[in-house]
Amino acid sequence: MPRLLPFFLLLLTLFACQKEDDADEPKSYSDKIVLQDLVLAGDSIKLTWSKLEDATLKEYRVVRREETNGPESILNRFYAPSGSSLATKFTDDAVPYVPTLEYQVVGVLTSGQMVTSNIVTHKRPEIKIINAVPFDVQFDSQRRVLYFFENDGKISQYDLAKSQVTKSIKTDATIGYCDFATYNGTPELYVPRNDGWIFIYNAETLDKIDQFNVGSPATCVVANHDLLFVAANNSSWPYRPVQVYSRASKTLVSQSTDYTSGTLRLKRIPNTDTELLGIGNSSGQYYNFSPQGVLLNQFQGYYSNHPLDANVLELFPLRRKYLSSAYGAIYSISQGYEASLPKGNLTYTSFFVDATERYIYAGTITKSVEVYTASDYVQTRSIKTKAYPYRLFQDGSNGLLCISSTIPASGMYYYGMPTKFVVEQLR
Repeated sequence: MPRLLPFFLLLLTLFACQKEDDADEPKSYSDKIVLQDLVLAGDSIKLTWSKLEDATLKEYRVVRREETNGPESILNRFYAPSGSSLATKFTDDAVPYVPTLEYQVVGVLTSGQMVTSNIVTHKRPEIKIINAVPFDVQFDSQRRVLYFFENDGKISQYDLAKSQVTKSIKTDATIGYCDFATYNGTPELYVPRNDGWIFIYNAETLDKIDQFNVGSPATCVVANHDLLFVAANNSSWPYRPVQVYSRASKTLVSQSTDYTSGTLRLKRIPNTDTELLGIGNSSGQYYNFSPQGVLLNQFQGYYSNHPLDANVLELFPLRRKYLSSAYGAIYSISQGYEASLPKGNLTYTSFFVDATERYIYAGTITKSVEVYTASDYVQTRSIKTKAYPYRLFQDGSNGLLCISSTIPASGMYYYGMPTKFVVEQLR
């Protein structure tokens, strides 16, 4: 008998394991599908459902919704191989970074009838979605407030400390690139409009303070030392792509005359007061004004062999260089194209160069921020993001602020403006 004891113990162990495996297997039903509780595994979600015992079952479909009762997407379809049953397990390895997810399994019969499972919801209340469709985002680092600017004229403030939109206004016009400055002790926001007006708002309250007209659709404003540099879309002679106005009197001080193709975006060149870079459709423009706003010099460079994009534009803080386009092209303001980041198969969405010009940070459409040395453009590391980077900012000691869209990059950059944003802190 003692010799048989190990044998009986082995049988008991095998029986217990079989019972445990059976307990893990979902039950089967002839008229319904039961989706079990979701199992979280890192950044993945595992689904298991009961078997539908119906001889006419043709396939299972696993569907997901990214908001309650939202539109569904089919994640996978399981067809029955000849002589075997359909799978009843699936792992979602591409879980979107949104606060609410709904999963459901649908059984499709040969008749076309569908048998739907219960809906199982996965909630992540810590994720805060910003519902905006911006063409630009700017950051007030002192107040830690983000500004979202939308083409239809909506402007929203998002307070990082409160993790919510605290104020929104509708300007009732198509607006262009805006700028901030302090005038007579009041923080102001300057908003160019397609009806030729420049509206001036209190930057903190978004209350309208003043306005003036520039005579043609305005696409951009740069403010500095009580002067407002306005990019105006003039298509007929006399061309006046850049006009300078006094903030105090709101009167014209001077203007440029060279024609610029496309919508012009202006940026002040760092460490200067009245030198501007302008990016149009296919060329970079340089403008130099006196402290009083009088045009001193301007020249135009053509970079037909290398891409420029006014929407993806970042100036180096110390050297007279800038980055532009999804290809990471680097230009000297005076000498033109110099180099490109070693992007491989990457596509860039945004850039940030730190204040000491040690590193270049480049957001990509593949949910990452790539880091390069600013001196010789060598890649040093890759930072994974939860969503798709759209804008990058320095947030003091908090590290890098990444404003990301939860919409996949293919839809974000080829078929329309990005939407549904989240804020990510990177280090």
